Amino acid sequence: MKKNQITLILLPSILLATNASANRLDIELGLETAYTNNANFSFSNKLSERQDRLTARATGKYKNTWLSSDIDYRISQLLFNKDSQDNRIELDGTANILLGAENGRFNVAINNSKRQVLGNASETPSADNQQTRDVTSILPRFNIIQNQADQLSIAGIYSAVNFDQNQSTQDSFDSTSTGVELLYSRNISRVDTISAVIQQLEVEYDDISVEYDYQSALLRYSTDLRQLDYSIAIGYNSVDPSIGPKDNAIQWELSAAFDNGVHQVTFLSESYLTDPSRGNQNSILQDGLDQVALGNGFTAIVDQYNRTAHTLSYSTSSLCKLCNVSFTISASEEEYNVQTQEDNDELFITLGGSYQLSRSSEIGISLSRQEATYEPGSTLSSFDADIVSLHYNKELNRNLDISFLISQNERTGSTTQDSFDEKRAVLGITYRIN
Repeated sequence: MKKNQITLILLPSILLATNASANRLDIELGLETAYTNNANFSFSNKLSERQDRLTARATGKYKNTWLSSDIDYRISQLLFNKDSQDNRIELDGTANILLGAENGRFNVAINNSKRQVLGNASETPSADNQQTRDVTSILPRFNIIQNQADQLSIAGIYSAVNFDQNQSTQDSFDSTSTGVELLYSRNISRVDTISAVIQQLEVEYDDISVEYDYQSALLRYSTDLRQLDYSIAIGYNSVDPSIGPKDNAIQWELSAAFDNGVHQVTFLSESYLTDPSRGNQNSILQDGLDQVALGNGFTAIVDQYNRTAHTLSYSTSSLCKLCNVSFTISASEEEYNVQTQEDNDELFITLGGSYQLSRSSEIGISLSRQEATYEPGSTLSSFDADIVSLHYNKELNRNLDISFLISQNERTGSTTQDSFDEKRAVLGITYRIN
């Protein structure tokens, strides 16, 4: 069964379950109309165009003694007035389902994620260069020991990655991962937990005769305080491909979140082995479906790579009662096992601010900088990009919002073919049903 068919089966069943519960099911309907002076993202062949997006978004939660679910899906219709790109329908979102009690003897976790990813990270960020990556995983878990202090469990792992080939001319590779996980965790206090996880996976591409074995062992310490949560994990992972040499590396994940009501800080540093099909498994630190997922490898080559990424975000309302200032910096590095010429580094910096004009309206500004550096022999090209945007949001009533945004996007590549500048204005209307 294709993975997008799995999503279509899961989505209505989750919506029905959520709608049948006492928990809320929220629906958002949206319309955005945008005007751009460079729909082709071209240095010289500029085309002015109106681009429209019609959206419907459903979010909801449901929980009883044997089932819990959390969903967030959005379906969008994209229309291009002068056919700069093909009209299309996109589905983005996530679903997390747990069958059985979390602390019971046996349960099954079913997770799905659909995100837009770039087919070629060095090309322009047009819709034609984006494709939907669908990740569906099923983990049946048997808790051998389950009490207030200790948990010892074994789980089977099935994970399927599918790319929507209709959205990109790039060659992409669907894959399937199967394996087993052994987990032990112990609550050493009311707020502190230690755990150890061992994984063994076999990863196979669906359409080509390439596979590899993946092993991982990770030791974790985490704490959950009133204003601060943090986790420290370190271990070892390795890949043994059918084509190419074996690779191994230190694996780690350091995360922290602080919130005292005025200042909010989040931090994530991680390093692990993966491949262009699985990428970062659609993980994204900031909330929102409008972001193209990062850390995905080059989805036109078959290889494994070591991904290292660090992200720090900070926001505060301490400067004034009606304003908020935020800052995010993210750096990532990909080191390939065989095709080392595709090694690359990326840096993202975003500075934003907003001011509340009234209880129902705000204005804001965002400044973003992206630097992508690729090896001289790479098939991809290095570039820098800067985006400046201003926005205005107005809540007309509890169900209806309007928004207006203007932005300028300037990109400088190694050649004029990789460079462009674009100005865009967007008017949006959102209606909530809850």
